Amino acid sequence: MVELIDITFEYNENKQIFLNTSFKATNGRLHIILGRSGSGKTTFLDIAFGFLKPKKGYVFFDGEEVREPISSKAIYLVSDPERYFFEKTVLEEASYPLIFKGFNRDEAKAITKEYLLRSGLPEEYLFRDPLTLSKGEKRRVALVSSVLLGSQAIFLDEPMSGLDRNGKEVVLNWLRSILNQGKVVLITSQKLDDFFELKPLVYIINNSKLVEVDLSSALSAYRVFKESGILPPERITIGAILENKGLKVDLFTSDKEFSEQVARVLVDYAY
Repeated sequence: MVELIDITFEYNENKQIFLNTSFKATNGRLHIILGRSGSGKTTFLDIAFGFLKPKKGYVFFDGEEVREPISSKAIYLVSDPERYFFEKTVLEEASYPLIFKGFNRDEAKAITKEYLLRSGLPEEYLFRDPLTLSKGEKRRVALVSSVLLGSQAIFLDEPMSGLDRNGKEVVLNWLRSILNQGKVVLITSQKLDDFFELKPLVYIINNSKLVEVDLSSALSAYRVFKESGILPPERITIGAILENKGLKVDLFTSDKEFSEQVARVLVDYAY
């Protein structure tokens, strides 16, 4: 559904971000774009969404060339969504997408209230000014709005930034729901650790190219991270050490399951 073909992009002649880079998203899969600070992670999302035009190459969404922002088909959640809050209460803010789609105000608020409560926000928060919420709470409001929009694809810039454990769990559950609906999800992140359970497709921006990371091999993944100048996640480092000894572990599990798996493998190896 989302495809970039031979993209070249630069802010000026001294700052080239992408050179002949291609990418194709898979429906129902989580795609994570990693990279050092300033490598072009947010720029990649901006190009894919149609906010920025490449110097060369083509961008397609659902088979059609992207010539302007695809706001009617996809949603783009920035790392600080409060910049786009404009209603007086949380409930009014989150229900705006349904009102925009033609629902009457009372019906829209009733549906939205249910979603907000399911996101973990206390009922009394629904009548607060959204700008008074914590960063994690603001993110929950933005996520509810995106669900109610019913978009075909979701673009998220640093969705876990500044969230506590509960906030991250809300985002992960929401992502599971979206992926189960077969939607395309593209996110940028500084860290991969929070997403292993969702079996993501991972890419690293390095030297103006988008490099896919093969997570079926921890050793291979470890090498790509090191070559890109990015500290490999602890799980990949452990997996690479074990794989180098001929031992295999599954990276796509919860933290607890991974620890138990490593323990079993080491016990079997010792005996």
